[in-house]
Amino acid sequence: MVMPEKSGRQTYKEIKAIKAETKVILCSGYGKEHYIQELIEEGAAGFLQKPFHHMDLVNKIKEAMGGG
Repeated sequence: MVMPEKSGRQTYKEIKAIKAETKVILCSGYGKEHYIQELIEEGAAGFLQKPFHHMDLVNKIKEAMGGG
């Protein structure tokens, strides 16, 4: 959610503006801040706290794609 040029929140909104049905999984090493929950309520497919195991990512992707 923290990047050099723009925030993850801004990036999420830009992605959704281009293609609203895009599945977006949020990741952060800073914890699940209040805005993360807001983005999930707006349609983000989920959240992973860094560091995470690769199988956590695989499972979150499956869940986001409807095979959870």
